[in-house]
Amino acid sequence: MDAGMEASPAEPSASAQRRYLSHCLSRSSPQTNGLDIETIDALAEAINEFKGGVVLVSHDMRLISQVAKDIYECDHRKVVRFPGDIAEYKALLEAKISAASAAFGDSFKKVAAAMGKK
Repeated sequence: MDAGMEASPAEPSASAQRRYLSHCLSRSSPQTNGLDIETIDALAEAINEFKGGVVLVSHDMRLISQVAKDIYECDHRKVVRFPGDIAEYKALLEAKISAASAAFGDSFKKVAAAMGKK
């Protein structure tokens, strides 16, 4: 791109990208899996003090519960904001899993009973 040309909205300038990325942070589970409790707490404190945006992908409930302001669920090609906290989201997932397990168990019992009749 020539120096006199402006970047289109679909193509931000390099300096705009640097400014944006300097305010974002991303962490994922492989980088947090082996941390002890004190280190997780220190990481949570650092994340909470960070002034930019953070995208955290983790299975560590201790870390998530300390830093998550918003919970988003990605499922069936949709991203939906969950209105509660991580403990409420975990309880909802456990209830869904329990219901699905019960439904599967009932179906399995019916198939087994039908097979036993032959």
